[in-house]
Amino acid sequence: MDLTYNIRKLISPIANEHEYATRDLEVRALDDLDEHYVIKMKDGDGMWLNFVKAPLWIERVCSPEKGIIEVTVQKEYPKYQGCGDVEKFQKEVTDYFNVLFGGSSIFGTCFRIKQKPFFDKVDTSYMAYNEEGDEMGMVERESDAYIGSTFILDGPTHGDEEGYTSAISEDMKDFILRKLEAIFNKKGAYCREIPCKNPDSLHEGLLHYEFIISDF
Repeated sequence: MDLTYNIRKLISPIANEHEYATRDLEVRALDDLDEHYVIKMKDGDGMWLNFVKAPLWIERVCSPEKGIIEVTVQKEYPKYQGCGDVEKFQKEVTDYFNVLFGGSSIFGTCFRIKQKPFFDKVDTSYMAYNEEGDEMGMVERESDAYIGSTFILDGPTHGDEEGYTSAISEDMKDFILRKLEAIFNKKGAYCREIPCKNPDSLHEGLLHYEFIISDF
């Protein structure tokens, strides 16, 4: 997938005309996870360097040949491990995918992420004692223990309602799943396609997508 248009938006001094403002720059991905890019330019076309800000960070600047400058940048993305504030993390994940595919006529800005916690019964029985410290017998008890959560990134959505869209490309599905695995540092993400519940002539064949991953 070509996601370089997002890098052009991030480094453009003209927010609404990023293609014009960065047309003389060559932007090339170094991986297929939207993490590292090389921006190649002619000496003297470096004004964009004044506009680099989070989530981009400059890693390396070099001149492979006379009159040419190459800048390697790293793009930050949300990470679940040690995130602390889960609600903040969920917003960051939603924002990441919404911005990433904001230029897509298929999804636009319509992702959301939900958390589904799972619990298991554990034995928390204990010995009861009287005031003198004598054993009175075991008190049988079970408690709910949190074992982990499943996170569901779904789209398209319209406010709190599920939306539907035509089939998205296999490349897009594959990227979203691999990116979720990178975000959660876990394998096993999968996609579920949900047909429209009440199809009519306008909605026949449309789908709602759920990208699912668990942290346990």
